[in-house]
Amino acid sequence: MNTNKLISVIIPLYNKEKYIEDTIKSVLNQTFTDFELIIVNDGSTDNSLKVIEKFSDKRINVFSKENAGVSSARNYGIYKSKGQYIAFLDADDTYFKDHLNNLYYFLLQNKDANIVCDKYTSDKKIKSSENDTITIIDKNNILNYFSKSQFPFSLCNCLIRKKNIEDYNLNFEEKLSIGEDINFILKLNQYSKIYLINKYGLFYNRDDEDSIMNKLSKYRSLPNYFKNVAIHKYTSLENKEMKKFLQNEYLKIAFQNRNVKISLQEIKENIIKNNLIFFYKIKYIIIRFMPKIIMNNLKKYKRF
Repeated sequence: MNTNKLISVIIPLYNKEKYIEDTIKSVLNQTFTDFELIIVNDGSTDNSLKVIEKFSDKRINVFSKENAGVSSARNYGIYKSKGQYIAFLDADDTYFKDHLNNLYYFLLQNKDANIVCDKYTSDKKIKSSENDTITIIDKNNILNYFSKSQFPFSLCNCLIRKKNIEDYNLNFEEKLSIGEDINFILKLNQYSKIYLINKYGLFYNRDDEDSIMNKLSKYRSLPNYFKNVAIHKYTSLENKEMKKFLQNEYLKIAFQNRNVKISLQEIKENIIKNNLIFFYKIKYIIIRFMPKIIMNNLKKYKRF
């Protein structure tokens, strides 16, 4: 009997007992049913595994390993996958019911496409999008989306031909714990155009993101988004867009770091040793120390 499934959905799991049940249900309730659900338990210390044990669906495969981070868990999931297509999902997010169906049939009808994505939302009131327009994102315009912080999709609402990952030996950078998803998207985009369907397919849980930020105990540095990405292939215009993106991310991190006490290490890494121009270092300092009430008002006009 052939046990291979068309789609392998990979969920890296670490201490998400509050959310994982709804996440799993959103996969099992898909209108497209020919999939395997691979859950990689990355050393959870809460009751996440007990929650998973409630499910008896044969499409669910659970693998446990020592904690090594989300990138390691996703790489392990790819290694264990049997599907022709790979989809990722974070353990606190949920799929819209037609998500896999819409993406699979797009790739089925467009043989030259290797990656297709739909849109995500954090608005619980949104149910669907009626506009079926397609946007093509290639190496020449992806950085423009990044630099304006107007990226309409994430790794977790994409469907990727597994052959595309295998042919170019693509993987997640295991030393990256933040920005590893963007790094992987940039690697994929070096070799394949990304097709974007104007439909909502993913609910992104910002409540959990906010709780993590509130519990942040150590400062954040600018992730190495472009690690092992062939940036030498970018034109001078694309390099400018890359710098804009990094500058914008730098200011976001300044705002995020307001949750922790300033340290000499943060000053050394984020200000002294940082390669961004002096103007942005001054902005970092202003954002980092500006009174919270002022920053909350600024957020209404510019998203940091």
